[in-house]
Amino acid sequence: MEIKALGAVGEVGRSAYLIKSREGNLLLDYGIKLQGQELPQYPRNPYELVNTIDLCLVSHGHLDHIGYLPWLYRKHRFIWYTTPPTLDIAKVLWKDSIKLAKLKGIEDHFHYKAMEKAEKNWYPALYGSRLQYGDYDFMFHNASHILGSSSISVNIEGQRVVYSGDVGYRSLLEKELEHPGKADKLLIETTYADKEHPPIEKEVDKLMELIYDSLDNGGHALLPAFAIGRTQELLHAIYKRDKSLPIYVDGMGREITRIYLKYGVYLRDFDVFEDAVRGSTLVESPRQRKEALSKPSVIITTAGMMDGGPVLYYIDSLLPNSKIILNGYQAEGSNGRMLEDKGKIMIDGKAVKIRHEVHHLDFSAHIGRSQILDYIKKADPEELYLVHSEKEKAEKFSQELREEGYNVVM
Repeated sequence: MEIKALGAVGEVGRSAYLIKSREGNLLLDYGIKLQGQELPQYPRNPYELVNTIDLCLVSHGHLDHIGYLPWLYRKHRFIWYTTPPTLDIAKVLWKDSIKLAKLKGIEDHFHYKAMEKAEKNWYPALYGSRLQYGDYDFMFHNASHILGSSSISVNIEGQRVVYSGDVGYRSLLEKELEHPGKADKLLIETTYADKEHPPIEKEVDKLMELIYDSLDNGGHALLPAFAIGRTQELLHAIYKRDKSLPIYVDGMGREITRIYLKYGVYLRDFDVFEDAVRGSTLVESPRQRKEALSKPSVIITTAGMMDGGPVLYYIDSLLPNSKIILNGYQAEGSNGRMLEDKGKIMIDGKAVKIRHEVHHLDFSAHIGRSQILDYIKKADPEELYLVHSEKEKAEKFSQELREEGYNVVM
């Protein structure tokens, strides 16, 4: 058996792993890497995969894990499995990706026919159900990262391979993490191998203080948020604390929120989430945007890293005493990172100074250092593969693990 990384080793983005064995060629995820204003990066050597994949298993619906899968269907067909919510989320992201590729003039991209082929070759995976395809025996486990996210265990050549996918542990909305158990080979995300996250309720406390301070002084609380997971979690958390606040949800997060409403069985506290959606305004028109800006309000909108989306419209029209509350990872080269470091963002190719207060809260949907170590300990792997982490972090962490006696292969 050979495990080959096509991306997301020594970097965050374009997760894709090829497992070659006697059973055939198994692909785990196939994503892209977003790079702020630059063109995205794709998994390495994509043409080598054409007509070679027997089966693909997808962990969840973020672009860096599923964003390039339809490209393989331009000239090739194969079966792939993921959870039903992940398929629904993927379809929204793929359509948006096609539009953006056309705008940026990216020729080597997939189109709607490839996307439709991918959808036709999808099979549903439910948590805890043993699945078989050909000689492959596999199972999906709740990863508590976003709606429908999974860790995946596969039996190959008599060995149990576990791929963590992206893993969360402190979500206010997703159900609890299910650890897949013992692994012979473990591929584990190590995004925050160097960091412990604060208790989520303390971050919600800070969030509410910032919101009240903004609105009480006649301003807006602008929350740039990832469309999947973060938008819904922020909406749920704010509404649960104070049902009287005027909350507006804009951008792709609005469409993803409707998908969340379809899958209440995957969520905890679903009744509160339903009430939160009913009690807020899902922005559908320019009139509603003007309404949100005409008074002190909470505005949750894409994009989470501020590289596009309605957030760039809102930021130019905020009332005095408004606050911008960043709440997630800001990648190198993104507008969000530039705002943190320099107090500026790029709008229409120009660096614009932002006059409002900027705050950053930790609402990360990834496990931190202690939880990563615990995950590894429970899996007790013979071989360990560190993925989904920046190079320096991964190298330092791998050295620590080797000193603890682990066989870190990647």
